[in-house]
Amino acid sequence: MAITDNVLPTALFYCCDTNLRTDIMRDLQGDVASMLETDLLKAIKRLAVKEESTLVQRIKLNRMTQSPGSNIRTFLASLRGQASLCQYKATCKELGCNHIFDYSDEIIKDNLVRGIADPEIMSDLLGDSKTDRTLEETVSFIAQKEQGKVTRSAVGDSASAMSATCNTQKRPQAAGAKCWACGGPAHGQRNDRKARSRYCEAWTFTCSKCTVKGHYTKSCSKCTTCGVWGHRDASSRICTQGKGHRNPPNQGKSTKDQEQEQVGYIFEQLCTTSEQTNQVSRLEHHIFDGHWVARPSKPHPMLLVNMTPLPEDHSSFGHPIQDTSQLKTITMSMVADTGCQSSIIPLQSANSLGITEKDLIPVKLVMRGAIKEDLGVIGAVAVSVTTKDTTSSAMSTRLLCYVSDTMEKAFICREALISLGIIHTNFPNVSTVTSPNIAASMENSEDVTCSCPRRRPSPPPVPTSLPPGLKATEEHVESLKEWLLDYYGATTFNVCEHQPLPLMNCEPLQLHVDPNATPVAVHKPALVPIHWQDKVYADLERDVRIGVLEQVSQNTPTTWCSRMVVTSKADGTPRRTVDLQPQNRHSVRQTHHVPSPFHLADRVPQGMKKTVTDAWNGYHSVPIREEDRHFTTFITPWGRYRYKVAPQGFMASGDAYNQRFDAIISNFNDKVKCVDDTCMWANSIEAAFFQACEWLDLCARNGITLNPKKFQFAQDTVNFAGLTITPTNIRPSTKFLDAISNFPTPTDITGARAWFGLINQGAYAFAMARQMKPFSCSIETIHHILLDK
Repeated sequence: MAITDNVLPTALFYCCDTNLRTDIMRDLQGDVASMLETDLLKAIKRLAVKEESTLVQRIKLNRMTQSPGSNIRTFLASLRGQASLCQYKATCKELGCNHIFDYSDEIIKDNLVRGIADPEIMSDLLGDSKTDRTLEETVSFIAQKEQGKVTRSAVGDSASAMSATCNTQKRPQAAGAKCWACGGPAHGQRNDRKARSRYCEAWTFTCSKCTVKGHYTKSCSKCTTCGVWGHRDASSRICTQGKGHRNPPNQGKSTKDQEQEQVGYIFEQLCTTSEQTNQVSRLEHHIFDGHWVARPSKPHPMLLVNMTPLPEDHSSFGHPIQDTSQLKTITMSMVADTGCQSSIIPLQSANSLGITEKDLIPVKLVMRGAIKEDLGVIGAVAVSVTTKDTTSSAMSTRLLCYVSDTMEKAFICREALISLGIIHTNFPNVSTVTSPNIAASMENSEDVTCSCPRRRPSPPPVPTSLPPGLKATEEHVESLKEWLLDYYGATTFNVCEHQPLPLMNCEPLQLHVDPNATPVAVHKPALVPIHWQDKVYADLERDVRIGVLEQVSQNTPTTWCSRMVVTSKADGTPRRTVDLQPQNRHSVRQTHHVPSPFHLADRVPQGMKKTVTDAWNGYHSVPIREEDRHFTTFITPWGRYRYKVAPQGFMASGDAYNQRFDAIISNFNDKVKCVDDTCMWANSIEAAFFQACEWLDLCARNGITLNPKKFQFAQDTVNFAGLTITPTNIRPSTKFLDAISNFPTPTDITGARAWFGLINQGAYAFAMARQMKPFSCSIETIHHILLDK
């Protein structure tokens, strides 16, 4: 049945879910049935459709990786789908040519290689001499490698299954037979694995000769001379390397049959096909993350390095490389193993370097694995290994890498990791240089994917001279400022939102809430508009990541619980707040006086070089006692969160922050501070430089982070706490005057009073009584009109 035009908007409205219909009604504040279909569609699109820029789609593409277990062509299909949203197209810039070039394939190929899940396949691809493959050729190369691994696994499974079949068809034991494993009487009629697992004393014993578990060494039937199973040593007549060797009685068997019997013997030692006698519930792997969580172990940490052969070092060892023209640098992945004593690479990697087996340096060292197995070392190569740190600075070291003809992965040892700066020199001891004001956190260390410098636990040494090439002149003021921003970029000016914030070196804040007060708990979160939900949730997760918030763990009862309220900023983005009014009604201040900005600015002497800094996330650098965190719990559509630091909006937060900040800087001279803003002065640029260094060092050592965008260095005129301080006077800032000029015309008494309050903030600078007197009548008039209504 067709829908008529007069009911079409209503039908369209009821196609939306309940939450969207509520948002539409709040947004339109009108009768939906009387609207045009096109207007209603625009409203629905504005509220429900999340528009993302092309840059967001490209960032998503760059973060895609191949899922474990999926094949490369499935990953390619996902990349193609995402790349179609990224607009990787460019128009020819030649005059008169409007041809559009699509370079998606090159971008897809780069991300395909970067996102390969199997590090062995990535190593093979990066180490291959052919580097100019097309996208399809690259996919075919990877697909062949994947197929080879699958085929290898299938062949191995077939051999094991064949051996299992051979070994499960045993004849019953003869009367008086002995157990081949322990040497005692046979266990049961068949002396099979099920019986031996229950009665044989050697079942849990590991043989020291063959390292196989399940039999005593005296009963081991692996030859120590030829390595073949079925006899003990060279004295046996069937040992192929013994003096009395002759063909065994079963000489009619083929070599393949004998090999299958040997494989079947090992399979019997290592595997079992019998059912467990006791059916028990086996535990999945767990990790402790505030509470025990079933989660698989993390994969091996892989390090991407550039490896370069060193022919001159080979010559110094007395084994020069015969043909150096084939040598080249390769990029490969190595397992970063802090328990590995020496670095080792597969023979295939050495060949990729251009080094043949005859070029290897002969070595005495025999390397064994964790279970004492021989790793097959056939020589060594001298190489240079280079990698990059988080700031893209190259770190390199020289290694004597051992070469194995049996291993498939490359391992880099602990000493090399120390040389590259990846682990500290006293590993595995706990570092003693960790400052108490830095929040110790390892939860999100692997999620740090930004280019910001890693936060250092302590600042660099305070400079004792000007930077090389810079002078204390007006021409070099900007260069000195940039030098300070860079020098303290990993500490005082590190405003990275992916790393935990440092905490003030101070006593945690105690929240004095009346213990006799009845807790106020909100159990239903406020609605968050659909087009804001992703942004609000991302902000919550960011605050968890940097240590401001924590999610309330399971089995935590609710006492005090506030509501998260989301409002709009001037630019249309969401502002997230928490309504702490109930807690404030039952709390007391911890009063700490802060002088007015004008009286502080009046203390700055005239004619000085002034430096201004602004604290970043100041309140969030004050920790609160763990037993008081439950007072700050708030509810959101994504669950309960609570603050780990002083929350904005709580009665005691401002006093506590200012009191602790002032105590830290109490011995620092020639400065004034108003909440986050600090203004320092010196009589020359050089003195201002060393003063700024001391200030930045003091802040870093006490967990105070400063905003680099608001750093003003050695200026004659600066903006401080809403004021402009010039060499000779103090005046309202341009931003403040613009706010008065551009204030919207008030339409009610609240707006009128807001405008009056803004004007009063400039009372220190202007005589305004005469100019503002006519408006006082207007205020009274508006007030009476509102009362009459």
